[in-house]
Amino acid sequence: MPTLEILAAVDILRRHLPELRVRVINVVDLMTLQDQAEHPNGLSHRDFDTLFTTDKPIIFAYHGYPWLIHRLTYRRTNHKNLHVRGYKEEGTTTTPFDMVVRNDMDRFHLVADVIDRVPQLGSRAAYLKQWLRDRLIEHQHYIIEYGVDMPEVTQWRWGQPRTPPEVKNNSHGCRLPCLQPITLVAAKKPGCYSRLNSTCITLIPPARNMPAQLAR
Repeated sequence: MPTLEILAAVDILRRHLPELRVRVINVVDLMTLQDQAEHPNGLSHRDFDTLFTTDKPIIFAYHGYPWLIHRLTYRRTNHKNLHVRGYKEEGTTTTPFDMVVRNDMDRFHLVADVIDRVPQLGSRAAYLKQWLRDRLIEHQHYIIEYGVDMPEVTQWRWGQPRTPPEVKNNSHGCRLPCLQPITLVAAKKPGCYSRLNSTCITLIPPARNMPAQLAR
């Protein structure tokens, strides 16, 4: 679920804030977050910094308690910019998407986190933030009335063509300049439904010496 919501959040960002550079990193083993001196599967500080950068905001959506990610990364250079969304022990008998909404790990909360952590956006993203709030309100009304998640959530697929919603870029209608990068991460608890543990989305300009498959 975190991986799906991260990708859906990136889809929203690409449609509404195309100038924002996005990198998606799939973390299969959580132990790679540790230093290689602490765990054989860990990344060196150099490799970790190449992927996560040394000074850009990171948003990490984890299918578990957020403190675990902080414990695994507290020695990393950019730990101060790491923001983890995870299980807050919020939940009830409800829909699958509403569970992630209750824990602030859904696509709409994640996009809002990006807006809050990119200083250059400021008031220019106010229309988008209001649109995100409206989508969450619509979600609540829909599940109360029908007992299932909205079709736009259950039927979402990566890369599907769609017309962007009526959301203005800013009060003047002009395009946004190239924005400061930011990182988003999604993760599952080890052994939960699949071997996938985490996915990282990094909104940063590609490094000059980065392999092409990682710079996309």
